[in-house]
Amino acid sequence: QYEHLLSLWRSHVAIVADRRVCSGGDDGEEVDERYLLVEALADLHTELLDGFLRWRDKFRALPSTRMAGADRESVIPSAGGAVWEHVARALCPKSSAEEASECSRQLVEIALYLLVWGESGNLRFMPELVYLLTELA
Repeated sequence: QYEHLLSLWRSHVAIVADRRVCSGGDDGEEVDERYLLVEALADLHTELLDGFLRWRDKFRALPSTRMAGADRESVIPSAGGAVWEHVARALCPKSSAEEASECSRQLVEIALYLLVWGESGNLRFMPELVYLLTELA
Protein backbone atom coordinates (compact mmCIF):
# COMPACT_ATOMS: atom_id res chain seq x y z
CA GLN A 1 0.00 0.00 0.00
CA TYR A 2 3.00 2.29 0.48
CA GLU A 3 3.67 2.38 -3.26
CA HIS A 4 -0.01 3.00 -3.90
CA LEU A 5 0.02 5.98 -1.53
CA LEU A 6 3.12 7.44 -3.17
CA SER A 7 1.64 6.96 -6.63
CA LEU A 8 -1.61 8.67 -5.64
CA TRP A 9 0.28 11.53 -4.01
CA ARG A 10 2.50 12.01 -7.09
CA SER A 11 -0.55 12.06 -9.33
CA HIS A 12 -2.18 14.73 -7.19
CA VAL A 13 1.02 16.78 -7.18
CA ALA A 14 0.91 16.75 -10.98
CA ILE A 15 -2.76 17.77 -10.93
CA VAL A 16 -2.06 20.65 -8.55
CA ALA A 17 0.90 21.78 -10.68
CA ASP A 18 -1.22 21.64 -13.84
CA ARG A 19 -4.01 23.57 -12.13
CA ARG A 20 -1.50 26.23 -11.08
CA VAL A 21 -0.10 26.55 -14.61
CA CYS A 22 -3.56 26.71 -16.18
CA SER A 23 -4.74 29.37 -13.74
CA GLY A 24 -1.77 31.58 -14.63
CA GLY A 25 -0.26 31.31 -11.16
CA ASP A 26 3.14 30.37 -12.55
CA ASP A 27 4.66 33.33 -14.41
CA GLY A 28 8.07 31.81 -15.02
CA GLU A 29 8.89 31.82 -11.33
CA GLU A 30 10.25 28.80 -9.53
CA VAL A 31 7.64 26.36 -8.26
CA ASP A 32 7.42 25.95 -4.49
CA GLU A 33 7.50 22.18 -4.12
CA ARG A 34 6.38 22.34 -0.49
CA TYR A 35 3.19 24.09 -1.59
CA LEU A 36 2.56 21.42 -4.22
CA LEU A 37 3.08 18.58 -1.72
CA VAL A 38 0.84 20.08 0.95
CA GLU A 39 -1.89 21.09 -1.49
CA ALA A 40 -1.81 17.67 -3.18
CA LEU A 41 -2.02 15.94 0.22
CA ALA A 42 -5.08 18.03 1.13
CA ASP A 43 -6.72 17.24 -2.24
CA LEU A 44 -6.00 13.52 -1.87
CA HIS A 45 -7.36 13.54 1.68
CA THR A 46 -10.56 15.21 0.52
CA GLU A 47 -10.96 12.88 -2.46
CA LEU A 48 -10.47 9.66 -0.51
CA LEU A 49 -12.09 10.53 2.80
CA ASP A 50 -14.81 13.06 2.03
CA GLY A 51 -17.63 10.56 2.50
CA PHE A 52 -16.11 9.17 5.68
CA LEU A 53 -15.59 12.65 7.13
CA ARG A 54 -19.22 13.56 6.44
CA TRP A 55 -20.34 10.32 8.08
CA ARG A 56 -18.09 10.94 11.11
CA ASP A 57 -19.48 14.46 11.53
CA LYS A 58 -23.05 13.15 11.39
CA PHE A 59 -22.19 10.41 13.87
CA ARG A 60 -20.56 12.87 16.26
CA ALA A 61 -23.65 15.09 16.08
CA LEU A 62 -25.90 12.34 17.44
CA PRO A 63 -26.66 13.02 21.10
CA SER A 64 -26.53 9.33 22.03
CA THR A 65 -22.93 8.90 20.87
CA ARG A 66 -19.80 10.12 22.57
CA MET A 67 -16.55 9.62 20.71
CA ALA A 68 -13.31 9.91 22.60
CA GLY A 69 -11.43 12.94 21.37
CA ALA A 70 -14.35 14.26 19.32
CA ASP A 71 -13.51 17.80 20.31
CA ARG A 72 -9.87 17.46 19.30
CA GLU A 73 -10.00 17.76 15.52
CA SER A 74 -6.30 18.39 14.88
CA VAL A 75 -4.93 15.57 17.04
CA ILE A 76 -3.30 12.71 15.18
CA PRO A 77 -5.53 9.66 15.59
CA SER A 78 -4.17 6.77 17.60
CA ALA A 79 -4.05 3.50 15.75
CA GLY A 80 -3.22 0.30 17.52
CA GLY A 81 -0.90 1.97 20.00
CA ALA A 82 1.40 3.27 17.27
CA VAL A 83 3.35 6.43 18.01
CA TRP A 84 3.13 8.98 15.21
CA GLU A 85 5.67 11.68 14.57
CA HIS A 86 4.63 14.96 12.98
CA VAL A 87 5.65 15.56 9.39
CA ALA A 88 8.79 17.65 9.25
CA ARG A 89 7.99 21.34 9.31
CA ALA A 90 10.13 21.73 6.19
CA LEU A 91 7.29 20.13 4.23
CA CYS A 92 4.75 22.67 5.40
CA PRO A 93 4.95 26.11 3.78
CA LYS A 94 4.19 28.22 6.84
CA SER A 95 6.43 26.11 9.05
CA SER A 96 3.96 26.33 11.92
CA ALA A 97 3.17 23.61 14.41
CA GLU A 98 -0.52 23.67 13.39
CA GLU A 99 0.31 23.16 9.73
CA ALA A 100 2.68 20.28 10.50
CA SER A 101 0.03 18.71 12.73
CA GLU A 102 -2.61 19.04 9.99
CA CYS A 103 -0.31 17.48 7.36
CA SER A 104 0.51 14.64 9.75
CA ARG A 105 -3.14 14.00 10.56
CA GLN A 106 -4.10 13.93 6.87
CA LEU A 107 -1.24 11.59 6.00
CA VAL A 108 -2.09 9.20 8.85
CA GLU A 109 -5.78 9.12 7.94
CA ILE A 110 -4.99 8.43 4.27
CA ALA A 111 -2.50 5.69 5.15
CA LEU A 112 -4.93 4.00 7.55
CA TYR A 113 -7.74 4.20 5.00
CA LEU A 114 -5.60 2.59 2.29
CA LEU A 115 -4.41 -0.13 4.68
CA VAL A 116 -7.95 -0.98 5.76
CA TRP A 117 -9.19 -0.90 2.16
CA GLY A 118 -6.33 -3.10 0.94
CA GLU A 119 -6.64 -5.65 3.72
CA SER A 120 -10.43 -5.71 3.58
CA GLY A 121 -10.16 -7.33 0.16
CA ASN A 122 -9.22 -10.54 1.97
CA LEU A 123 -12.75 -10.87 3.39
CA ARG A 124 -15.79 -11.40 1.24
CA PHE A 125 -17.98 -8.29 0.91
CA MET A 126 -15.68 -6.27 3.20
CA PRO A 127 -14.66 -3.73 0.50
CA GLU A 128 -18.35 -3.08 -0.06
CA LEU A 129 -18.82 -2.47 3.67
CA VAL A 130 -15.88 -0.05 3.74
CA TYR A 131 -17.39 1.73 0.72
CA LEU A 132 -20.75 1.90 2.49
CA LEU A 133 -19.20 3.41 5.61
CA THR A 134 -17.07 5.95 3.78
CA GLU A 135 -19.29 6.99 0.89
CA LEU A 136 -22.93 6.09 1.32
CA ALA A 137 -23.61 6.36 5.05
